[in-house]
Amino acid sequence: MSANWVFGNWRDPGGHGLGSDTGPLRGELLSVEHLEERARVLAASYTLARNSRERPRRFLPRLHENARVLRGAYQALAGDVRRGDAVAPAAEWLLDNFHLIETEILEVRKNLPQRYYLDLPKLAVRDLAGMARVHAMALEFIRHSDARFDLHRLTRFVTAYQMVAPLTLGELWAWPSMLKLCLIENLRRLTDEIMESRDGEGEADLYFGRFEATDAEAPLPELPAKPSNGFVVQLVRRTRELGARISELRIELERRLQATGSSVDEAVRAEHQRQTMGQASMGNSITSLRLVSTTDWNRAIEKVSLMEQVLQRDPAGVYGQMDFRSRDRYRQAVEELSDPTGEAQLRVALRAVESARQAGGRREEDPAGHIGYHLIGGGRRDFELDVAYRPQLKRRIRRFIFRNNVSLYLGSIFFLTALGVSGALGYARSQGAPELLLPWIGLFSLLPLSQLATSIVHRLR
Repeated sequence: MSANWVFGNWRDPGGHGLGSDTGPLRGELLSVEHLEERARVLAASYTLARNSRERPRRFLPRLHENARVLRGAYQALAGDVRRGDAVAPAAEWLLDNFHLIETEILEVRKNLPQRYYLDLPKLAVRDLAGMARVHAMALEFIRHSDARFDLHRLTRFVTAYQMVAPLTLGELWAWPSMLKLCLIENLRRLTDEIMESRDGEGEADLYFGRFEATDAEAPLPELPAKPSNGFVVQLVRRTRELGARISELRIELERRLQATGSSVDEAVRAEHQRQTMGQASMGNSITSLRLVSTTDWNRAIEKVSLMEQVLQRDPAGVYGQMDFRSRDRYRQAVEELSDPTGEAQLRVALRAVESARQAGGRREEDPAGHIGYHLIGGGRRDFELDVAYRPQLKRRIRRFIFRNNVSLYLGSIFFLTALGVSGALGYARSQGAPELLLPWIGLFSLLPLSQLATSIVHRLR
């Protein structure tokens, strides 16, 4: 599978490239105010696909490929260090923090399975079609921050986006994994640059070896048609000493570069600039990975969640005093009762608050005055009618089981026990057992078979 199919040459609706599948995620650095404006533009431009599960982009193959490339680069660069060869400053960042990168790759695989990505709202905008909206947002945030993670900037970015288009609860919880996914992607692209320069340097060393082995009267070895910047820098470094043949080589190198519209000075300057920027971006990406991992996302997500802000209006004042797990249970109930859009989840949350307000106004101390009564309590059935919720077949089956759990539990044990006793009696009859013994066989097999049936039912629960 090509990397271009997974990440493509993305274009935003305004025609500004989100970056190709090769270069680092690096764009114009935006201030917080301009980042907010960018978020509002994106919110107005992004069109959601009608069916989020139709032709989604598969990000896991790209993640596996990134892990493979990063591991191979680490092994190659570690070998260079063991041999005493110099490595680029960006490569030192990779070598010193590779254990962190591998850990975060495993965390993304664990916390962002394909089925979770499948349920997230997808974009329908041309080159972005099939990509999760929050994934595209994370790429845009990383790109305009040079991979620097700042929770305050992210909060402002997400808040500004939701002023135009609310995000779902699932999208908000996907942010940590999406940021890690994009940072790992950036690390892979920066590593590609490191290895490209390393390959150019190796090619220059091989060429210089052939040059030194060539007789003074023989023509110079053929230079590459398009020497890479890494090749040029290394070859210039190797030709610092003076000599007639060295001068001839430099003239030939300059002539070859002029044919490509460049020069030795430009190539050296471009390579040094790329290494300097690569070092900064590599350091930012690795530092951001660590910060994303240590951030308290429970508080951060509650801070930007529009649904949370609505539920905090609970007329009974109980919701705000609950612990995180209890509040999250209410948010999940809203998510379950809504269509998979941010707007739908907001409407359900607002309806829960309004239902509680109306009930509380009729009689004080009425449990219906608390939003929990409508979301997970006794008023749930009526509330489902209010929000036009139609449970799926799987949930209807579960509800039927819970309503009749005792009957189904005892009935299942009785059925399996009777089936086992019938089997035992049938087997005994087939083996020629006398009819007088059959009742005793059934009686003695009843206890062990009932225990076996109970164990089977418990395992199937």
